[in-house]
Amino acid sequence: MRFFLRTLLVTCLLVLPLMSVPLPGFACHAASIATLRGVTGAVDIMRGGALPAVPAKEGDQVSSGDLVRTKSNAFAEVVYHDGTVLKVAPRTRIDIGEHFSGSNQSGSEVKLARGKVQAIVDLSKAPGAAGAKKFEIRTPNAIAGVRGTDFIVSHQQGVTGILVRAGSVYSFNPRLPNQVVTLASGMVTTILGNAAPSRPRPAHGNEVQRMEQGMTRPAGGGQQSDTGESNSSGTSAAGGNPVTEGKYSPISVLPHFDPLPLKPPELKPAYLPPPPPPPQSTNINVNVNVKF
Repeated sequence: MRFFLRTLLVTCLLVLPLMSVPLPGFACHAASIATLRGVTGAVDIMRGGALPAVPAKEGDQVSSGDLVRTKSNAFAEVVYHDGTVLKVAPRTRIDIGEHFSGSNQSGSEVKLARGKVQAIVDLSKAPGAAGAKKFEIRTPNAIAGVRGTDFIVSHQQGVTGILVRAGSVYSFNPRLPNQVVTLASGMVTTILGNAAPSRPRPAHGNEVQRMEQGMTRPAGGGQQSDTGESNSSGTSAAGGNPVTEGKYSPISVLPHFDPLPLKPPELKPAYLPPPPPPPQSTNINVNVNVKF
């Protein structure tokens, strides 16, 4: 009996640790919905949105809920199986969402945490009923949705910028869902904080150039920089300005917006020198001898 128990104990000690180690060829992954293309520089994937991040390479398959991150001078394209393309600029972090799959069979929802992406969408090729199809890119303070178009969305420091290159895009702040704007080709809008989108207007030439910067694969392969996203956390490295390459800022790219009226700053009185001290009374004793 003792020999049997001893043998059982040794077997458990040897077998149980192996059960917690995934064996090659037996790992379970969600169904692929897209392929990475044009991977240049330091790009990584967080499977299911969880650490650890793994380096990405050309041809990698990505699934619903995966995060794709690019560092400085890096670039990648997410090519969905229906032909929809997301071009991911340097220093960007996106959740590729559920593209006509999972619980979202009639649409696609990409989440842009920071950085800049360009979407090239043809919903006529996507599965599902024509009237129900939609494609949306969501930032922390904006939603941009289309029914077949080419547009760029950026988000940095609480500001979302949208440029439509072709087609039509609707946009609104989720906090103000009734204040929706529609952008035609060549137009831009910005969403600041909790405000509604600014009135759409034609984009200036320099705005188009800056918004399109980073939307093509860098020449020379792109080198990893010491700045940008960390492989062990979702935040940028300490120091530096957390904006996309080329010193890009949505405010500088889209300077002409119509912000909500701001509360005038409280005016403080101008500096006045302290008043002089009050005159002090002096008691003087005078002895006067008068002779009559």
